[in-house]
Amino acid sequence: MYQAVVIACMVVNPQICTTFEGQQWFSTEALCKNRALKMAEDVHIYYKGYKPSSYKCRFLPNGALTR
Repeated sequence: MYQAVVIACMVVNPQICTTFEGQQWFSTEALCKNRALKMAEDVHIYYKGYKPSSYKCRFLPNGALTR
């Protein structure tokens, strides 16, 4: 299973970043990527002054919900 992870940093100070972990799990990396990109689109709505800087799809071994 895969978990979407997005890192967003402040526009005025790119050294200050936060990590968003999706609360959905996906059977394929392609589905995970779609979710990560949607999360990245929404960062500015919920965190004013932040912009997404990167994403990844974290592989989770069987039985794991996060890492």
